[in-house]
Amino acid sequence: MSDPRAELGDVAGMGELVRTAPGLMSAIDVVASALTAWRAGRTLHIPGATTSAMTAVLARLARALTRRAMERAFRG
Repeated sequence: MSDPRAELGDVAGMGELVRTAPGLMSAIDVVASALTAWRAGRTLHIPGATTSAMTAVLARLARALTRRAMERAFRG
């Protein structure tokens, strides 16, 4: 079987980047991870360490930016 990342990357015009980028999961790995989470009864699942880390950072960043905006709005 061919590498699903290669096919997706080729269609998107990013073939080499998708094949060589660290931390990217193949479609097969994502599905296997999702099925494992589903069998465990988890309704929310973020596959891969890279995606999990990015999600956590962006959530904290969004909260910090929202807090600053609210502080400015209510100061006066």
